[in-house]
Amino acid sequence: MKIRRIIYFRARGNNLIKFVNQVRNSEIICTGQQYKNEEYTGQIYASDMEKLQNLAEKCNTEIFIDGYDGKIFKVMKYRVRYGIAAGFIIMIFFIFIMSNVVVKIEIRGNHNINDSQIISVLSEIGIEKGKFIPALDLASCEQRMKLMLNNTGWAAIRSQGGRIIVDIHEIDDTPTTVELNMPCNVVSLKDAVIISMNTKIGDNILKPGDAVSRGEIIVSGVMVNERNNFTVGHAMADIVGQYQETETFIQNFSNDKKIYTDREPKKYLEFFGFRFPLFIGTPCKKSADYSENTSYFSFLNKELPIGIVNSDYKIFEIKNICYTEEEATITLENRISMYERNFYSECKIIKKDIKKNKFDDRLEYKVSFTVEGNIGVEKEIFIKDK
Repeated sequence: MKIRRIIYFRARGNNLIKFVNQVRNSEIICTGQQYKNEEYTGQIYASDMEKLQNLAEKCNTEIFIDGYDGKIFKVMKYRVRYGIAAGFIIMIFFIFIMSNVVVKIEIRGNHNINDSQIISVLSEIGIEKGKFIPALDLASCEQRMKLMLNNTGWAAIRSQGGRIIVDIHEIDDTPTTVELNMPCNVVSLKDAVIISMNTKIGDNILKPGDAVSRGEIIVSGVMVNERNNFTVGHAMADIVGQYQETETFIQNFSNDKKIYTDREPKKYLEFFGFRFPLFIGTPCKKSADYSENTSYFSFLNKELPIGIVNSDYKIFEIKNICYTEEEATITLENRISMYERNFYSECKIIKKDIKKNKFDDRLEYKVSFTVEGNIGVEKEIFIKDK
């Protein structure tokens, strides 16, 4: 009987006996009937409740419901718990999505290549916020990124949760010092004339007064000992040479210059890679430099793909600035002085020849620097195994 819906009731009224007789003579199935203390109790199927109420109305009797029984009522009783279960399922689904959707892109190891350039390349190869990570072929993306980025020795792309981590190793042409336990020569950085040498370790190949070409050995790490045996070691020497370099500086008589006039900060809600404006009106349509930073929300110490984007538009105008010959001369002289501070601060400028050329639209200075400075750099010796 408990399979069906059951209602427990009580009845009271002046015509209670009449009501009891009519219930017994009706088609209503009523069990557990009791008449005590001018109160009639029993239990009926929920489907008969409307009939019972009609009889009670005719007999001027009040019906009170004491409870329910049956599986349907139990389900209804705990329906709030089904909402909790649904919420839990949604939370699990949300965590799954959060762990498999690109929420953040981290770039490491880049110094000369800026982040925006790398982000642009990643977008071209299909890696951007909101993308489903299992659908990305990260190995293929690595190869394509290395081809598209110049001066990149190697690149690695990996996923960690909802993050894509990009490790970049740039090619650096700057000479590096060879470790002391590695055999090396001292070679010339430039085409020069050797002024002085202070050899600490190694055999001198050249001497002061000799001309030397870029990459030529000045001090060798291959040495002859007292027994006329060859040894290979780490050559060390301070080499000062004199060399020439030429640089051209140009100043136009008419230049377009960017003048900043205003700022427009804007906020967006970012939701799984999609953005929704948190402002009234339209985004800035004027000429502007754009920058942004995003603050993501967290849940259970995990960063969610939901956050607030703070964007900044720096509005500018392009104005044409005209220079007289005198103003152009002052500008070029200041630029030459800055160049000397940046590139020759540790050197001695022996001579500076300036050749001036005036054209209809510009002033041009061709400057030849004669400089004394360090020209020696260590270069590793590679020994082939027999």
